[in-house]
Amino acid sequence: MTDWLFPALCGLLTGILSSWGVGGGTLLLLCMTLFFGVEQRTAQAINLLYFLPTAGTSLFAHRKNGYLDKAVLCAAIPTGTLCALAAAFLTTMVDSSVFRKPFGLFLLYAGLSILFEKKKNRKIRILTGVVLGVGLAGALFFNVFKIRNIQVAGNTRYTKDEIKEMVADDKWMKNTVLLTTFHSKVDMSDIPFMNSVEFTFVSYDTICIQVNEKKVVGYVEYEGQKVYFDKNGIVLECVDEEQETPAEGEPSDGTASDGTSADGSLTSEPLASESSTSDGALSADTIKSARVTTTDFQPTLSDVPLVTGLTFDYVTVNKQLPVEKPAVFRTMLALTRMTEKYNITPDSVEFNENSEIILHYYDTVRILLGTDTALEEKMTRVAAILPSLSGLSGELHMEDYKDGDSSFVFSKDV
Repeated sequence: MTDWLFPALCGLLTGILSSWGVGGGTLLLLCMTLFFGVEQRTAQAINLLYFLPTAGTSLFAHRKNGYLDKAVLCAAIPTGTLCALAAAFLTTMVDSSVFRKPFGLFLLYAGLSILFEKKKNRKIRILTGVVLGVGLAGALFFNVFKIRNIQVAGNTRYTKDEIKEMVADDKWMKNTVLLTTFHSKVDMSDIPFMNSVEFTFVSYDTICIQVNEKKVVGYVEYEGQKVYFDKNGIVLECVDEEQETPAEGEPSDGTASDGTSADGSLTSEPLASESSTSDGALSADTIKSARVTTTDFQPTLSDVPLVTGLTFDYVTVNKQLPVEKPAVFRTMLALTRMTEKYNITPDSVEFNENSEIILHYYDTVRILLGTDTALEEKMTRVAAILPSLSGLSGELHMEDYKDGDSSFVFSKDV
């Protein structure tokens, strides 16, 4: 609502002042450059266009009341037009930042000269004082509460610099008070693995960006794509993995290690649907639900484990994976919490035909947890034992775990 309300109010106020000859256009320039972040030269051009209808209607009223001096008009119009054209041409050759301070000094001088000129009408002097006061207060407000420092919290998929870049073009990212009051939350769901960001006030020149990410617990591989899902099994993103992942430090020839393309783009789409045809073609319903996301930002996904052993016939973004036993997602959430707590994220998590859990580490170690009974106690034991298994190849048997067990059988591969 504020996107159109503030400009409308500014237009109404400055239009009234312009019709009185009190410098409404000047106040409009202040509103555009200070409140809305419009570049100085652009603001001047907008102000000139804005001035035409207000000047035309005011001119008609002043002519009707006999306030126009024809002799002065005949002398001023040609000279003023030529000077205006020359000045407009010169401004295109100078950096707009050069105009800001001289423009401010001019406003201050013009306002003070009108305010303290005794011959001026008392109402005009009052209005001039109001305009001058608003301008000075606005300049002070926007200078004091200008955003100079940005903190970032809650980010795991993207770096702090990337988060800052995501919101850099937001027109509200100029003033700490206005941003946190009128634009405190922004939807970021068009960026993979992001929900939203919230802006909080830290100090007069500092804000904090609180990042709300989609909680990823694992991914499955399906028809050449990595399908990432959340704690409820809802598909969040589908990342193409057709090309081979380059070694660390090597340039990618089109696809990075996390499935993004060389330009940082992520493509995601449902791979099949209930309405797929017998020859594998996608139906119109499937195409409608397809999602393609392109972004310049590359998320970090190295801590997300591959999940195997799940059976499903189709994948649709923003819908649950249609597995036979949805309870597996609760198990994945519990596992994720434990692995994050002890920093022991597995390479992959396997569910066998009996829904028993097998964790894969180091490409050669398999930990057989059995069912999800006493999962927290089992994972506590895994965290203690895992470092000693590095470099080995075989299976750690914990499927028959009983409360209090501290020793387990490790069978080496032959």
